[in-house]
Amino acid sequence: MQSFMFDTNIFNRVLDGGIDVAPFVGKARFLATHVQLDELSRTSDQSRRTSLLAVFEKVPQETVPTKTFVLQTSVLDSAEVGEGTLYSKMRCELDQLNKGKPNNVEDALIAETAIKNDFTLVSDDRDLSQVTKQNGGSCVNLKEFLAAI
Repeated sequence: MQSFMFDTNIFNRVLDGGIDVAPFVGKARFLATHVQLDELSRTSDQSRRTSLLAVFEKVPQETVPTKTFVLQTSVLDSAEVGEGTLYSKMRCELDQLNKGKPNNVEDALIAETAIKNDFTLVSDDRDLSQVTKQNGGSCVNLKEFLAAI
């Protein structure tokens, strides 16, 4: 069974598009890190945050640790103390592509974890998709994912 990891933006797309996640159940394995939940939990609009967290909870997923620990981002029990080479390379590439967006740390952690665990990343972020593929990962956008499922 194929394994997928949703980038945080996918939960926003699912909510905004009114996509029913029930058909996903049993068709693939879904995984997440603490990073996606942390990003959704920081949504400033309380009503939207509640709706996004409800979408997150509807997707039947296992939680896996990130492959690198990053100070001020990682959660102690939810991250491995890896060497960080791939993470650092991907973050640098993202910074070059998008002029250092604030969430590049989180995006690089999610992508590195997907790559090192052989999960397909689902993301509508073009820069993250490009960097993931350049570094040997599998990445599809939401439309491609829905067609495959």
